[in-house]
Amino acid sequence: MQKRGGQFPGERRSSLRLAAVAWPFIAIIVIQVVLATFSLQMVTTLRAYVNGESQWSKAQHNAIYFLNRYIDTGQTIFLRRYELAFDVPMGDRDARLALERQPPDREAAFGGFLRGRNSPSDISGLIWMFENFGWFGHMREAIGHWRAAEPLLMQLENLAQEVQAAPEAGREARAAWKERLDAINNMVTPMTERFSTAIGNGARVVQFLLLAANFLIAALFVVLTLWRLSSFVRQRRAVEGELAWRAAHDQLTKLPNRAAFDRALAEHMNDGTAVALMYIDLDRFKHVNDTAGHAAGDRLLCSISDILTLSIDEDDLAARLGGDEFGVVIRGSTLDHALACAHRLRSALADLPFLWKDTHFTVSASIGFVALGQKGETAQTATMAADLACYRAKQLGRNRVYVHGTAEPPPADDEERLRA
Repeated sequence: MQKRGGQFPGERRSSLRLAAVAWPFIAIIVIQVVLATFSLQMVTTLRAYVNGESQWSKAQHNAIYFLNRYIDTGQTIFLRRYELAFDVPMGDRDARLALERQPPDREAAFGGFLRGRNSPSDISGLIWMFENFGWFGHMREAIGHWRAAEPLLMQLENLAQEVQAAPEAGREARAAWKERLDAINNMVTPMTERFSTAIGNGARVVQFLLLAANFLIAALFVVLTLWRLSSFVRQRRAVEGELAWRAAHDQLTKLPNRAAFDRALAEHMNDGTAVALMYIDLDRFKHVNDTAGHAAGDRLLCSISDILTLSIDEDDLAARLGGDEFGVVIRGSTLDHALACAHRLRSALADLPFLWKDTHFTVSASIGFVALGQKGETAQTATMAADLACYRAKQLGRNRVYVHGTAEPPPADDEERLRA
């Protein structure tokens, strides 16, 4: 018994089918969200590196400018400003060295980047990209330029210490210091430009790859949607075809049913191809059902339908009209051929060896035969006439063909002649 509040098996199957249809779309949406989040993280972090390079380059230029001013004036305020500016690239240097340790010192790297005047909200991304994408071509190139510029900065720091140690130096010494300062600046500036170029190229490559990946996922989603829609349309057409077939056929015998038979009969009579109509009623079918059960009766009906299908031509039509009644429309032949077919059917049904659980049953059929093509005749009147002829065949003793419009059945020798 189904527990109260639980799902019925049909509901569970429907849920499983829904899940089977929906999971690819859900997976693609999840991938799209993850890719979009990753894309945003990458673009934001690359922009943070560009901003960090801008802070580094600005501080380097300021450090050279203030050291130059200190050489000219000897005022300590310019030395203090130089030290503040110089601490920015030194902070970035300490962050890089902390990340290159094994294991990386992320806390020290965070402090270094913070000294480099990077936004605190960007620093986690800077560390993440350095650790996970330092191998990437453009990123590796940018880090190489970053690393190569630091010895020049150390030369700048040595020069500052030398200037600070000789406050009373003469004009020639000061001129020599300024030449060295200009030389350091001329060497550092191209490296910062190369760093910026490498980061910019890397950003463009990453953006292109992420855009291509997003387009690919979107295209996959479209293809999957079209495929699922096509599959749905095919399934719907198959279901509609199955429903249409079921609406026009008997589920037990697979023969056309009464409604399909009536439509086909009217159509064939209108186009003039219908020659004769037979109404077939099995004799003593109720005895089989009552004695052996409905399973035996169903088996017998299926055997009868097989005989009908094999005994008529391809253009003819056989149908189960209901219960133990069948109908046959003979098309595109002569009336004599149609009547001979009726007798063959009667003989084949009478000779049918039907055995059910060691019990043998005798089967026969009464057939009402109507010649079609009379003026003013309709499918309804023809069916009524065939039904009356079938009833007359039963009255005359069953297991016979009765032709509508005759007072008595044909003599035995005529029946043998028609059967030949």
